[in-house]
Amino acid sequence: MRQYALHHACAMGGEVVGRIKIGSEESGYLEIYTTQGKKLGIYQLNEGTNSIPYSDLMTLPGVYIYRVYVNGEIKNTDKLVKIN
Repeated sequence: MRQYALHHACAMGGEVVGRIKIGSEESGYLEIYTTQGKKLGIYQLNEGTNSIPYSDLMTLPGVYIYRVYVNGEIKNTDKLVKIN
């Protein structure tokens, strides 16, 4: 499992939740963007496992980009794909 990667799960009611784990004494945030660069949301990350309910942000099918910052540094950038 990649460090600082967003892992997906469907919560009850069909809401999509991403989970990301950061280490002890770490803090940061996660940003979600469209492929055109429009920032859709930002989520605070705390030590341990964080749940990110991002399905409300990604309203249309397509590709979205997320970026993880931990202790002021970019630790991961990857894509999310919403099919329907």
